[in-house]
Amino acid sequence: MYTQKLLDEVHELLLNFSHYTDLMTLLSKDEQITYVRSLLDKVVVNPPMYSDAIAKHLINIDSGDPRTLSNLKKLIEVYLELTPQSIDKMDKEMVRPNDNAKTCFLDNLYMIDEHMFLDIESQSKLSSSKQLMNKNLLYQSSVFTNFSTKGKTNEANYHGVIVLCFYEDRYIGHWLKEVSNNKDNHVKVYQPMDYDFGPDDNVDLSIVIVELGKINKIVREKGIDQLSEKEVLSYVIKNAHLVDIDPQVKEHIEILKRKEKVIGDMVDMRDEYLRDAYGQVLMVKDYLERSTERMEGILEDQRVQRKDYYKRVLKRFKMNYGEDPSFLKNLSLEAYKEIYEMIIDDASIDEIKDYVESLK
Repeated sequence: MYTQKLLDEVHELLLNFSHYTDLMTLLSKDEQITYVRSLLDKVVVNPPMYSDAIAKHLINIDSGDPRTLSNLKKLIEVYLELTPQSIDKMDKEMVRPNDNAKTCFLDNLYMIDEHMFLDIESQSKLSSSKQLMNKNLLYQSSVFTNFSTKGKTNEANYHGVIVLCFYEDRYIGHWLKEVSNNKDNHVKVYQPMDYDFGPDDNVDLSIVIVELGKINKIVREKGIDQLSEKEVLSYVIKNAHLVDIDPQVKEHIEILKRKEKVIGDMVDMRDEYLRDAYGQVLMVKDYLERSTERMEGILEDQRVQRKDYYKRVLKRFKMNYGEDPSFLKNLSLEAYKEIYEMIIDDASIDEIKDYVESLK
C-alpha cells in the first residue's frame, strides 16, 4: 500500500522528532517499520475534509494554488456573511494571552481587509462543549492580546478577532451570548457576555460554531435540493470522505459539485492531496507537530500542578508538624497528591517519611 520511499521518509521524520526519537531507539528495525505503517494508517487513510491537515491544505493561500483563495473566500462569504476585498495569511503564530497561559499554535490565521483577524479551527467531538468554547476563547484572546497590545496592527483600524470553528459534533451549553441572525440552525454565532472597549467600541469578538453533527439530519429532513448555501457547504465538509463508502453520499456530492465549481475544487483538492506522496508526508509531519505540542502542553500542565501541590503540601506540613520539610523536595505530582491526603488524614510524620523513602 505504501511505497518504500514514503516509509523511509516518515521513518526519518520520526527520528527527528524529540518525543519519538527515544521510542524508535527502543524498537527493532522491523518494529520501527511496523510502527511507521500504523502511523500512516492512522493519519492518511481517508481523513475527513475538516481534519487539521486537509483543512490547512484547502485554504493555504500561500501554496500558489489559486483554488485555495476561492475556497477561503467561500467559507468567509457563506459562514461569516462577509465579502472581503483582501485576505492575508499570517505566519504560523505561536501566541499566548499571558506568561502563565499555554502557547497556542495558530496555523489558519488570516487578516481580512487589513482590520479583522480570522482564525479557522476544527475540533473533534472528543472535546466537550465547554472545552470547545474554552479553546476558542483562548485562541481568540491570544490573538487579541498579542496583536492589539504589542503594536502588530493599526489600532485605529483594528476591528477584532473572529473564530470560525468547525465542530464534528453538536454544541451544547450556550453559556456565551448567542447573537445568531440566520435561519441555519447548525451555524451559531456567540460573543462574550459583556465586553466594553469604550465609546468608540467597534471590536468584534465573535465565535462562529458550525455544528457538523447536525447536517445529515437536516439533509434527511429537507432533501439535497432544498439546502441553503451554508447547509450545502457543511454537508460537503462533513461527508466528502465517504464518497467511496456510501453510495448516497457519492450521489449527493456529485449533484453539489455540478452546481458549484468551488465545491468540486475542494473535493478534488482533498483527493489529490491524499494520492500525493508529498502530501502524505506533510500530513504525518502535521500530526507529529500537533502531538508534540499536545505532549508539551500536558508536561507544562503537570509542572504547574506539581508546583501548586508542593506549595499546598509545604503549607499544611508546617502547620501540622513544624519540622524541617526539606525531604519533601523534588517529588512527583502523584507523590505530592498522596502526601497531601496523608496530612489531611492526620498521618504521623514517620508515616510520611516512610512513604517518601519508599519512592526512592
